[in-house]
Amino acid sequence: MSLISRWILPLALLLAASGALAAPGNESGGAFLGGGEHDGTVRASLLTEQAAIAPGSTFSVGIAITMEPGWHTYWENGGDAGLATSVEWTLPEGFSAGPIQWPLPHRYEDEGDIVTFGYARETLLIVDMTAPESVEPGSHVTIDGRVDWLQCKDICIPGGADLSIRLPVEAAPRPSPGPVVARFDETRDLHPVAAASLED
Repeated sequence: MSLISRWILPLALLLAASGALAAPGNESGGAFLGGGEHDGTVRASLLTEQAAIAPGSTFSVGIAITMEPGWHTYWENGGDAGLATSVEWTLPEGFSAGPIQWPLPHRYEDEGDIVTFGYARETLLIVDMTAPESVEPGSHVTIDGRVDWLQCKDICIPGGADLSIRLPVEAAPRPSPGPVVARFDETRDLHPVAAASLED
């Protein structure tokens, strides 16, 4: 497949259906579909490592992306043709979000010596967030995020979702169930190790 053929459809869809590619979110972090005739090829949801957050605490939110067999999305450096998954957060007052923490990607080689980097089947993109000291125990906060990606198989199409999750605020942080925490731990094991860390 040529580079041109991989990009004609994404550009056409963006021009013809901009803003219409995402299913609306819900507060439980359910599944969300990409757009066009390939609905269901990619799903996204939000997970949190903490079931409850505390005033002044730092907590981790994960963008869980699941792809049907054969499809993939892209790393922060997509390579010759890929586009990185991106997120735009809408946070409660006083909250802040760090950058996406990217697991090591797979390498893909396509026709025409095109090399890209990304993820197949599933990935978890972790973002650390910090709550302000002023947030009240006993209240709830809602984390909203607009996630956009490029999904590719034999062709490439843009996808996206409006995601949302609602968290209780308690006096001390409370972890999520074990399998969720384990998924965050397993993903962190896939993060690149900085050269400085290797020298320690």
